[in-house]
Parts: sequence; C-alpha cells; structure tokens
Amino acid sequence: VPSDLRRLAPSWSPDGKHLAAVISSGRDGAHAEFEIVDVETGKEFPLGNVRWRSPLVVGMSFSWVPDGSGLVLTGSEEKGPLKSQVWFLPFPDGRARKITNDLNQYSGVSVTSDSSTVATAQANRTANLWTTPAGDTKDPRQITSGAGDEDAIVDFRIAPDGIVFVATNAEHAHIWSMGHDGAGRAP
Repeated sequence: VPSDLRRLAPSWSPDGKHLAAVISSGRDGAHAEFEIVDVETGKEFPLGNVRWRSPLVVGMSFSWVPDGSGLVLTGSEEKGPLKSQVWFLPFPDGRARKITNDLNQYSGVSVTSDSSTVATAQANRTANLWTTPAGDTKDPRQITSGAGDEDAIVDFRIAPDGIVFVATNAEHAHIWSMGHDGAGRAP
C-alpha cells in the first residue's frame, strides 16, 4: 500500500464474498474513496466515483445493507458542505444517493437485519457568548442567541471597541462584530 494511502474500517459483505474499505489519500488533496475487494480473486476495484472528504476531517462510517445491495454511510462529498449526511452507495454500480439532505451533522450508522431501519447519531451544537463584570461571576448575561448549528460561535476575541466572533453554518464561517453589550451586531 503506498504510504499516502490508508485503508480504514474494512467491513465484510453479508455473504462474505467482498470486503469494503474506505481508502484515505493525501494525493491531490485529502480525500477518501470506497474500495471493494473480491475475496475469491483478490481483485480490488473502486465503488462509485465520488471523492469523499477525508474521514480525518469529517467523521465517516458505513455499514453493509443486509442483502448486500450496497452500503449506508455517513460522509460528505469532498467539494460539498462540511457536515456529514447519510448516503446509500449501491453495490456494484456505486451511484451515491443522499438519504438525508439537511443542515444537521450525522455520525455512525447501522442497519437492522431486515433493512427496515437505519440508525445514526444526529449532532447539533449551540454556542453563545456571555459576559460578566470582571471579578463578579454571580451575574452573567447572555449577549448572543445562536439557534444551533446555523449560528454556532466557534471563536471570538475582545477588542477595544467590542467583540469580534466567528459563527459557522453548514458551508461557511462568517466574521461578525458587536458592542461589548451585544448591541450592533454586524457582519
């Protein structure tokens, strides 16, 4: 295996004839692809032509559908939004199809033995800024009201004339500023 390739999370097909793995590569930018190995012949071939974001950047997991007709996975297209969605990757043609298409983040995936239910974890985050006078932690005051992932604050700095902060949504980070009291919020 070339040093810039890493095979991650191999999984046996339900009939035991194939092995699926995520191939993570740093070649041409960090990305991942799915590979199938025919156990009898040892032949390796890609499953689909989607370049996925590296599993080291966004969590990626997958599970075979019990009838062996494909994989259910959580991941994000290399050029798509940062948040992992739930996908179906049919075997052997590999034409990826989104099962979810929203602003949430998904991680981990499992399929029931009768294929009637897919289980995954949905993650949301809310992060707000609070202030309190120096030396007085008894009376904090919330000065932002983020409504989850669409307005989650990931970094901030106090400046002489106010506060500058970074809030993220599914695809972008935005820089905002406001007064020390939370008033005058502007991009």
